Amino acid sequence: MVRSVMVSHNGTRWEFNALGTVKPYERPDAYSARRVKDRFISATLAEYCAAAGLAPFDETFYAENAVLVETKLDIPDGARMLSLQEAQRRLGIRPGAADTFDG
Repeated sequence: MVRSVMVSHNGTRWEFNALGTVKPYERPDAYSARRVKDRFISATLAEYCAAAGLAPFDETFYAENAVLVETKLDIPDGARMLSLQEAQRRLGIRPGAADTFDG
């Protein structure tokens, strides 16, 4: 079975979810942190990904393995278009430290 561990902010509150069999490299004790957003932080995500041979916070990792996803949604006239870096700056998110986002 595929393993899934996530923390997300639904616009109102933080949610945590873990499904599947715990992997040997995981630190499941962190999943009981009092604050939900502290249960799975970006540093932990980077550790888990490294254990699986992935480097999601390293731009060079995507060089030949990237996939472009396009949407057919209409973007309203006057909509603000932001790069990832601009959106992170606007939301106060430090790259690789999403756990610092207070929502």
